[in-house]
Amino acid sequence: MGRTSVTESPAEAGASIAEVLRNRNFTVYFVCAFVSNAGTFMQQIGVPFVMYDLTHRNAWVGASVFAGMVPSMLMSPFAGALSDRVSRRAILMVSNLVQLGSAAGLWLLAMAGEITPWRILGLLVIAGFALGFQNAVAHALVPLLVPPRELVPALRLNSVNYNIARVLGPLAASLVLTRWGYKATFAVNAMTFLVVLFGLAYVRPRAVAKRLTNSRWYEDFADAWAYVRGRATMRHMMVFSIAVSMLGSSTWQLGAGVVAEVYHADEKRLGMLIAVFGIGAVAAGVSMIAIGDRLRRSTATMLAIVLYGCGALTAVATHRIEVGVVGFAIMGVAHSIGAISSTMALQLQVEEDYRGRVLSLFIMFSFIGVPVGAIVGGRLGDTIGLQPTLLGFGSILLVYAAVLLVRFDALSCLDRQSAQPAGAHL
Repeated sequence: MGRTSVTESPAEAGASIAEVLRNRNFTVYFVCAFVSNAGTFMQQIGVPFVMYDLTHRNAWVGASVFAGMVPSMLMSPFAGALSDRVSRRAILMVSNLVQLGSAAGLWLLAMAGEITPWRILGLLVIAGFALGFQNAVAHALVPLLVPPRELVPALRLNSVNYNIARVLGPLAASLVLTRWGYKATFAVNAMTFLVVLFGLAYVRPRAVAKRLTNSRWYEDFADAWAYVRGRATMRHMMVFSIAVSMLGSSTWQLGAGVVAEVYHADEKRLGMLIAVFGIGAVAAGVSMIAIGDRLRRSTATMLAIVLYGCGALTAVATHRIEVGVVGFAIMGVAHSIGAISSTMALQLQVEEDYRGRVLSLFIMFSFIGVPVGAIVGGRLGDTIGLQPTLLGFGSILLVYAAVLLVRFDALSCLDRQSAQPAGAHL
């Protein structure tokens, strides 16, 4: 298959945050993506709230996570192959249109009083298929919105953007739930997709040569898988992605049950916990921008795993929600540090020809982990209780960190600044 050569290094130094924000292309996308992400987090508060309210079962809450993420996972191989062949902006516009329809459907069903668990799951599946064409492609679009010398600060800003939305979305959801109910969270989410569609219509990504190939999508997927297997950094990042998403992210995905069963509090306090998670993530993201390259990516990734494990243990160590707040904040810090360090390692070490496909694999592994963790955690939570289940999740993460420290040189391969040649084995 044809391949383009990489002539510029994305790691070129010199660009500041201010320079990146003066780039109108990036800033418009940055603002519109923030609005859309905040709306999505509002809905992610509304869906667990109404699902638990309708069923009073953690397994149904886990099923709602499963319904949205598994279709996304299934679409990731197609999305990755497609994004390396056609316009990434066009893919994102179609994806957001479909998600707009799903969000509007939830709102209309809720307004008509016809909302049921199975109907929620059905619309989440539709949105999930569309979301599969968004996550990796959105990450792969950023390098085309800025010149190579601005890529590193742009990637950091992109991660912070997402985590600021994680703060304000749940905070807004808590207010909306209290004042107008869960129906309004669905309505606001639907409207935010209009904002991101405007942003995508405005931006003009840099033109790059697309791969010329007659291969089928599964051949492209196999090619990307071979590319990942031949590079130590990428292999580690795939394992990191599934481990942290399954054992860490699923903890806050099951937050509705944690609030009700561990803290014995009103389910509406879920918004506060997710917001605290986001506050920790934003604080860590801003700190990562300030620190810059002084903190090695290997160190940051190891720190993220340890903090995620400690945060999960703290969150369910007692029945006091005040202690839980500390645990969720620690997990937020871990999430942001891990997301920035792992994404940076992949973006800096992947060749442009493979960018969409490798990022789709990374997202796919995340999407495998979260629903599996939510389903397993939900079922175990209904059987033995959420508290011992999530204590077990946190403990396994700490064991994983110890293995990496002793066996794999604390992930030192993540610190390379450019595309890594194939051949290095674990």
